[in-house]
Amino acid sequence: MTSLLTPRSILPRLICAAGALAALLTVGSPHVLASTQDPLALAPSKVYATTSMNVGPNLTAVFTEFFTGEKNEKTAMNLLLGIYVQDGAKRRLVASRDYNAAAGGYVSRGSLELVDLDHDGIKEMLVTYHHNEQPETTRVEMDVLRLATDTDKLVLLWNGPVRLNTSAPAAGAAPSDRDQFVREVDYARTTASRGRKICFTKTVGVAAGAILDPPRVLNEEIPLAEK
Repeated sequence: MTSLLTPRSILPRLICAAGALAALLTVGSPHVLASTQDPLALAPSKVYATTSMNVGPNLTAVFTEFFTGEKNEKTAMNLLLGIYVQDGAKRRLVASRDYNAAAGGYVSRGSLELVDLDHDGIKEMLVTYHHNEQPETTRVEMDVLRLATDTDKLVLLWNGPVRLNTSAPAAGAAPSDRDQFVREVDYARTTASRGRKICFTKTVGVAAGAILDPPRVLNEEIPLAEK
């Protein structure tokens, strides 16, 4: 088969170059960037699941899991969080978080919870999602996000695993790396801190390959700080 890059025909090469340039210009255009960051702009055929919740006065959060159309495991699915202000009869996007971009891909099965941690009338966002799971393992992470109303930016306050299981021998982890635990938010202690920390009840079943019977229950307090 004759390559398009042979000297026999320069026209196909020019066409390809022009197409590539057009694609680069399109990707860089503000209109396209805005649409890819806006959950409400996604084609319905791509949307797998979506959740809409009230964040505060005239503020709504929309969290969507969708098919990207890319043919690879890393970015075939994506999670998109958008914050909207009610502008008359319309909702206007003011902030968003693209989880493939923020977490480096391999994200799926996300969920959104809203809690006013600091009692300021604007709810913080607790986003949990499966991330970077290897065969025979479980890793669910949580992001704690706050909307900075002075800059209209989503601020990451904390990120970490809330459900982890690498203890199965089939997972292939070294014995010292085999762990199993679950973190559950202690809402009473967390809200009592008025946004300064997030508190968990952590139940550990396996630690560094050692099975704990009964599981060890720990009370954790983790400071919340802008990342």
